[in-house]
Amino acid sequence: MNTDLKYIIYCRKSSEEENRQAQSLDTQKTTLLKYAHDNKLDFVCIYEESKSAKDDNNRMFFDDMLSKLKSGEANAILVQHLDRLSRNRIDTGELIKLFQEGKLKEIRTPYKANNTIYDLFSMDYEFINAIHYSARLSIRVKEGIDTKLRKGEFPGPPKLGYITVNKKHTPDPERTPFIKEIFDLYTGSRVSIEIIADTLFDKGFRTLSGKKVYTSAIARILQDTFYTGKFLYKGTVYQGIHKPIISEQQFKLANEIRVGKSKPRPKTDLDFLYRGFLKCNYCGCALTPTLKKGKYVYYFCTNGKNMCEQHKDYLGEGDLTPKVTSIFQNFIIDKDMATKSLEVYKKQTIQAYEDKVQVKKSLETHVEALNDKLDKLLDTYLEEKVDSSTYSKKQTKIKQEIKQIEDRISKLNKSPKTTLELLDKFKQQCFSLGEVYEHGDKEVKKDLLNSALWNFSMLNGEIASVQYKLPYKYMNEASKSGDFSIWLGNRDSNPNTWDQNPESYR
Repeated sequence: MNTDLKYIIYCRKSSEEENRQAQSLDTQKTTLLKYAHDNKLDFVCIYEESKSAKDDNNRMFFDDMLSKLKSGEANAILVQHLDRLSRNRIDTGELIKLFQEGKLKEIRTPYKANNTIYDLFSMDYEFINAIHYSARLSIRVKEGIDTKLRKGEFPGPPKLGYITVNKKHTPDPERTPFIKEIFDLYTGSRVSIEIIADTLFDKGFRTLSGKKVYTSAIARILQDTFYTGKFLYKGTVYQGIHKPIISEQQFKLANEIRVGKSKPRPKTDLDFLYRGFLKCNYCGCALTPTLKKGKYVYYFCTNGKNMCEQHKDYLGEGDLTPKVTSIFQNFIIDKDMATKSLEVYKKQTIQAYEDKVQVKKSLETHVEALNDKLDKLLDTYLEEKVDSSTYSKKQTKIKQEIKQIEDRISKLNKSPKTTLELLDKFKQQCFSLGEVYEHGDKEVKKDLLNSALWNFSMLNGEIASVQYKLPYKYMNEASKSGDFSIWLGNRDSNPNTWDQNPESYR
């Protein structure tokens, strides 16, 4: 065991998860602490987080953990299951990047230690499965929301002025009079929002947590059609089944007054092909799209740091597409080199599996010996040579040892055949990326961009650098002359040894 590893124990439970049987934070913590103690793991801290991992930048303790890994305070993670770490591509990318940089040396679960290039592939597939689980869960959540919308039920917590009674939004007897007074003061007396907030505070208007209702909340109430018995959800107005507090006429008047002071910004809902993928190579800021003359799409640097010389230049989407096409056309630099490196990887993976088979046989022999030991222990107990307490303790200890070994055996049963077949398909896909992107429609292009790229940087109207996602990054780098270590890890990657007998790898 590597004694230089310093672990962070990370526990996460999300209330959004469909599987209510998922282990609680206390169970995870207890299990992982025991595992760390039994295996003499050195850990620096424990994080317990009740947050969803579906979206990035949503978990404070996860971000703290990344900071500790980046600073060197820790270099390993102990977690109950990999899906406790991430269910989104951004956080997954952060973990894999730290793994590649050597700042994260191991992600360990009670079932497996992930610390090699092969484990990185396995983790990537598990993370992708977790992401797909979140996507499927989002679909089910959306279906539930759609059902509520059809019934006229608002799919969210009650608004200020309402409470939940029998799972229905009902006017709050304590705060409903204040909601009415907000509209009366604003439409009748034409009092400013600031004065309304101070006046109602003096009268005792408070949030559910007992805090003052500030001007921003007053402004939202005046604009929220919910108080008329309707509600707005993702741009669509629905007729609700909840009881209104004010009339539609008064709400309309309130918003006519409000619009006279500040006109709302027009809403656009355009699907820009390269939104989120472009960065400025000069300053690192994102390139944002804009629409000119109602039909021409351009991208320009946001100049968020106020130091960029590129932000005045606009890139037309039509001019940009051929440049992006060239990225995929030149994705495989040397097909023969990519094929050779992958074939050696496959051969050595098969050899590693055959080694595991031998380990499995040894473990199975050990289990047989322990079962014999159990039989002898039972004979001894039946002959009354040991008391029941001693028998029970020894029996439990032996069964636990058998269970641990059987768990190890079950991990060794997985054949690499499926993974290697997927890699073969992936290789062939990579060889045709340029043609697929060039001739695909907008949806095909968008899907390929999402699958293969994190982003690409622009400088003076040209692509300066490209950040590929895994495993596309491996295939791209493995196709470069001499760069065989991508697939092989720390194994011998000298291309000269291949040239001596290339047929042995085919």
